[in-house]
Amino acid sequence: MLNNDKISARQVFVVFVMSTFSPATRLLPSLCANYGGVAGWLGPAAAGAALAALMAAMASMFKGSAAPRDLSDAFEAAFGRLGRRAALSVYLLWTLLLYFIYIRYYAERLMGTTFPNVDIRFFLIPMLVLVFIAARGKIEAFARFAEVTILIFTAVFAVLFICFIPSIKPSNLLPVTPYDAPRVAASSLPAIHVWGFFTLFFFLGEHISNRHEIGKYIKKSVIYLVAIATATLVSIIGSLNYKTVTRMPTPFFSATKLIQVVRSFDRMEAILLSLWVVSDFVTILAFAFIAMNIAKKLFGTPDTRPFASPTVLLGYVGGIAVASNGLELESFSANPAVIAVNISLCTLFPLAVCLIVKLKTKKKSVVSR
Repeated sequence: MLNNDKISARQVFVVFVMSTFSPATRLLPSLCANYGGVAGWLGPAAAGAALAALMAAMASMFKGSAAPRDLSDAFEAAFGRLGRRAALSVYLLWTLLLYFIYIRYYAERLMGTTFPNVDIRFFLIPMLVLVFIAARGKIEAFARFAEVTILIFTAVFAVLFICFIPSIKPSNLLPVTPYDAPRVAASSLPAIHVWGFFTLFFFLGEHISNRHEIGKYIKKSVIYLVAIATATLVSIIGSLNYKTVTRMPTPFFSATKLIQVVRSFDRMEAILLSLWVVSDFVTILAFAFIAMNIAKKLFGTPDTRPFASPTVLLGYVGGIAVASNGLELESFSANPAVIAVNISLCTLFPLAVCLIVKLKTKKKSVVSR
């Protein structure tokens, strides 16, 4: 039980997958339907290839005795100390922004679905108290929590998909022809946007006990994410059609109310909402841990715990200030410029860093010979 604040590579993938549930169920249905039309449900499959390439590149960079310990060390190897500080500053600001956004999304969902007239602070304070307690603890406890909850989420999603099947209309999903390839490619961007968060977890590199084994879990993780995302889109778009989905603020939660089977279960809606809150907690806490580790590297402190209180206080202020209402928050998240920035920071730039580090390592080995 004494892991010295370390988690395994498998646990990193579990936490990453769990942290994508909330963003994916919130963003993918409307964005994929908007970008891909009737072919939008194929977007995750196209994004899976990009995710596999990103994971493989990161795995190769962190493999070997001379490999960097985390993404911060990779920045220094690629750009030097000054470039490292600049990159860390940018990533800290962006991670905090994502942290604020998903804190506010959590509160807005509860206000929009169950408690419309309640002060937002009623939801923010309890969540941030839990985040503070968990952030002060050890990261392996968080990883074990994610390992348990992912089993529950998988079971619930499987049951929910089965319930959706009678309401899925093939005419809402077909026809899809080779001429729809540009739309499929466009609909992959929201999934790449969400799944690109994978690279941020490499700021936790010092906590990963077996970084060299990251490559072992790529295939299973990609298949799992693509399967869950595709099943979700097939269920929602197939039941409602893509035009209706693009007009709905929370397509996933709204679509579950239309299932005939679910209507016979009085507590299904409460169960789904509870699981969604748990998913929000995992996502928020993951960004909090990442931000604290970036701050630790940026300011050169030996531990992340001194940053727990500032991170929680910033989360409270940022969660309130990031948007004035839910519609403004959704508009910001769906903005193509925001998606482009996130893909650049979480996918394209890390790939460039991997390439530079590999080239420099190869050059040093040639010179040493």
